[in-house]
Formats: sequence, structure tokens, C-alpha cells
Amino acid sequence: NRTRNWFNVDWLLYAAKLEHKFSPQTDLSVQFFGLDAARKAVGFRTNRVSQTDDLTAPRDLLVGQFNNWGVETRLLQRYKLRNRDAVFLVGNKIYRSTNTALQAAGTSGANADFSVANDRFPFYPNQSNFNFPNLNLAVFAEHIFYINNKLSITPGVRLEHIKTESAGTFRKIDTDLAGNPIRDTTFTDNRTFNRRRLLLGIGGSYKPKTDTEIYLNASQN
Repeated sequence: NRTRNWFNVDWLLYAAKLEHKFSPQTDLSVQFFGLDAARKAVGFRTNRVSQTDDLTAPRDLLVGQFNNWGVETRLLQRYKLRNRDAVFLVGNKIYRSTNTALQAAGTSGANADFSVANDRFPFYPNQSNFNFPNLNLAVFAEHIFYINNKLSITPGVRLEHIKTESAGTFRKIDTDLAGNPIRDTTFTDNRTFNRRRLLLGIGGSYKPKTDTEIYLNASQN
């Protein structure tokens, strides 16, 4: 009873990493990553599994586009602290996404046709079109303190700035008991959320033997 349902995915992940050693004690790494993807679904999407698809009705169409990229930079420094090894790491991250989500009337056929059919079914009840631009900036630092040859403690801190947005429209169509449209309203729904979060964490590692490690971590996210 779902013979007209189709799903299509185009998913591309890419990444590039640069590593540079300034000295035996100092390392730099820069990683660039991104996603260029699309996800489409068309079909009969009622939640009642037993309900049979009306083969003459328009199908529900969902189209999502996912485009995002980010850059993360890390600098690691090894040094001596009271004649013991110590490691300090500092870095930052930039992440940007521009995703979209479309819900509309699909065709009334049975093939894998992902085109919008709002012109043929103008009063289809599920219609919306949104953009989701998002921005994430973060700086972070960690430090490894070696208490002795077996025990180490690693505190860390991360400051996040997150900006999430939604911009778009959706339609609300009311019908009478016979299914005729009596009210058709388009709503604009634009929202912006800015948040800053300070996140703390700490970890401990104990190595009683060279091939055995016991560790414990606690962190906020």
C-alpha cells in the first residue's frame, strides 16, 4: 500500500587537513570539512500503516538541501613544568551552514518524480519553504598535567557562540466538510536565536602498567 513512495539521496562529504611541525615541541593542524547534500522524498506519508494510498491523489513532497562547511585549527605545545612533561593545546572552530527545507504537493503519478506540483494542486494542505542559516564559532583549550609517571589530569574549557536562524513561509488552508477551501493564509515565520555557552571539562588517566589504562572524564556539552 505504499507503491508510489520514492526516496533519493545525494550525499557528498569532503575534508582536507594540513599538519605542520614548527619544532619537535610544537605542532599545528588545520582541518577543512564540508557537506554538499540533498535528500528528497515523495509519496503517501500517513502515519496509519493500514491506510491504503489513493492512487489518484497528489503525493507529499519533501526536499532538503544541506550545504555547510567548517575550519578547525589546533596548536599543540609540549614543554617542561617542574621537570615533568606538560602539553598545552589551544584552538578555534568556525562552522557555517545554509540548509533549506521544502514541503509541497508532489505529482499524482507513481514514478520517482520529485518535481513540485503546487500549480496543479494549489490547495494542497502541506506547503512550506524555509531557509536555515546557522553559524557556530568556538575557541577551546586543554592542558595535560602529569602528576607522576602513571597519573595525569587534563582540564579543558570551550567557549561557544551559536546563532541559529529560520526564515520562510508556510500555508494554512481550511476546508469545509465537503473538502472545499474556505480560507487560505500564508504565514511568514522568521526567527533568530543567539546563544553563548561556556563549557568545562576534566579528565584523568592512570596507567599502572604500560598496556593498561584507567581513565575518567566529565564534560559539559
